[in-house]
Amino acid sequence: MKYLSPLALSISLALAGCSSTSSSSEEATNALIADIQAPRDASDLVQWVQPQNQSVDCKIYSSMSRTAPSAIHQAYWDGKCKGGYASGIGLEAMTSEQGSGSAIANYSAGQTKPDYYYQNNDEPGLVAFGDPENGNLMLLAKGSTSGSPVFSLVTMTRESDGTVYSSLFNPETGDTSFVKQFPSGYELVYRYPASPKDPVAIEAFTLKNNAVVGYAIRQHKDASVDQLKMSAGSARAGRVPEPYIQFLQSTLTQVRQKSAAALHNAESSVATSIAYRSAQCGQQARQHVATPTDLCTERADLSRYAGALKAIDAKREQRFTNELNARNVARRWLQALADYNATNQRPSSSLDDAVAQYVESVKRARTMVDYIERSAAAGL
Repeated sequence: MKYLSPLALSISLALAGCSSTSSSSEEATNALIADIQAPRDASDLVQWVQPQNQSVDCKIYSSMSRTAPSAIHQAYWDGKCKGGYASGIGLEAMTSEQGSGSAIANYSAGQTKPDYYYQNNDEPGLVAFGDPENGNLMLLAKGSTSGSPVFSLVTMTRESDGTVYSSLFNPETGDTSFVKQFPSGYELVYRYPASPKDPVAIEAFTLKNNAVVGYAIRQHKDASVDQLKMSAGSARAGRVPEPYIQFLQSTLTQVRQKSAAALHNAESSVATSIAYRSAQCGQQARQHVATPTDLCTERADLSRYAGALKAIDAKREQRFTNELNARNVARRWLQALADYNATNQRPSSSLDDAVAQYVESVKRARTMVDYIERSAAAGL
């Protein structure tokens, strides 16, 4: 199976202390863009692992980061075998130093990477529909000091060269972030704060080694814009070069397109994964095999996740309603919402853009709740 590398549950940007205006040459800007896009070997480490429960050669696929390889302690496959490799659709599971996980996968023939329909990892808690390379929809559930999980909804597409396109929605805050991770180690991040009381509509910035570098743009809901250049860890007010603005815009379009494709791929995978789960969990006398993650017993976790997400959704919506009333911005916010619902097109104003993104993210989260609830009910 392919070990997924979850992104941070939230992304924030602190641009402090603007100083005197600065400018950069076109050559320096183009050099930065070239460095960001420079090819690197960020491909995964691939292994073919023999499942312990198979008495014949029946290797299954394993993929993980070269920078953080992990020894595999246990492997399992409940499908067919052909020519020394797994064949057809089945459940695979692995336990490694990174944790345990399982996946519903479909192997075509020989040493060929399978197509994935569903994955479940235990550390952190992860439920995913779809294939990582074609795009999937994931729910991450990380533990907290309070004992309640902290959720994040993610679409992710990981290309063979190591480029990763992601969108992240924080159900509690309502914030959305779009991220493109380059093999060079750079990340372009676009963050939409959702709270009606937050004056920011969108922040666009560049990360390298978790530090903001290059240029950043902050667009406010009142249509004002901050353009900033990062220098020695601080932000300087200054014009962002036009080539970099175009680079930011084209990259955001790419990430949005990948996110939409990931949602489509996830939707097409849900029916297959639920049908497989129903067939396995609906058997009257299913032979129990000790696997790292059991499709039937995990249904309790899925039901718990769905219930928690619904509660978070209701609490957030009530908080936003209170904020709208307190700040007397309800009319403008609701008008922006009505305009978006009427046209289903992303508007150009900053406030409208913030509202539209929030609506899209909430719909995505509620769709994931539906997928999880249907999976939890499969085979009952």
